[in-house]
Amino acid sequence: MRGGPSLKLLAVFLGIAIGLTATLAVAQSQPDLSPRDFDLTCAVVASAEIRASQNEENISRRDTAVTIFTFYLGRLSGRDDSKDWNAIVKSRIAELQEAVRSPKMVDTCLDFYISKIK
Repeated sequence: MRGGPSLKLLAVFLGIAIGLTATLAVAQSQPDLSPRDFDLTCAVVASAEIRASQNEENISRRDTAVTIFTFYLGRLSGRDDSKDWNAIVKSRIAELQEAVRSPKMVDTCLDFYISKIK
């Protein structure tokens, strides 16, 4: 594939988005999320992608998901560094399980991420 790292990252993450079929209960129940809730939802979605990619042994998918997870975890920590956001994300995944995987939310999170790295 031609293009820089950003284009490759985009291509991999778009591939992930196309392959997902479940819905994200949190995003659907709260379509107008606050910035903090949006970041938390995106961190949860990315973390779920990390887990799924490890099960599939998909290294490029995992690397992309780790980048996205780190971005949103950093935003959450910047808002409130007194909370253990990693533990909060893990507990949300445990609660929602497969429901955290959503093509629509992945696209939304990816679009926002790309807008910030341009």
